[in-house]
Amino acid sequence: MAARADQLLDRGRNDPEHWERLGTIGFRVLKSRPEALAPGDLFTEHDARFLHDGRATVLFVPKAPKSSDIERAVRAPQALAEAAQQATREQAAQTDALRIDVARSTKAANDAGELSAQALAEVEALRRDFEARHANPADDGGDALEGAA
Repeated sequence: MAARADQLLDRGRNDPEHWERLGTIGFRVLKSRPEALAPGDLFTEHDARFLHDGRATVLFVPKAPKSSDIERAVRAPQALAEAAQQATREQAAQTDALRIDVARSTKAANDAGELSAQALAEVEALRRDFEARHANPADDGGDALEGAA
């Protein structure tokens, strides 16, 4: 009995046309679309699985995309994303360089303004000192010239 069951199983595995449906429910899984469809037939066509319910054939499992198709579809957007990232990095580097230049220029301008204010104060002090000495010529050695004459 066991030997006969093994023979039936082997024959059923190898030849889907010899499969039997037991009862009124269940699926008959076929490698390709048969000539005559029966309710519960599940078959493959164009890499997709279809199920026949007795009245209509419906898509049960859609065809999966090939990895090469996915890679091809992703390649262009990936290249654009990488280019955008590179442009963003370059723009950030330029912005950082400009910030450093502006900070350096601002410091130099502030230092120059401070130095010019100090120089103006020194010039003003020298002018006052000069005016004070030459406002009254008799006070700063004019007597020495009169005594020599």
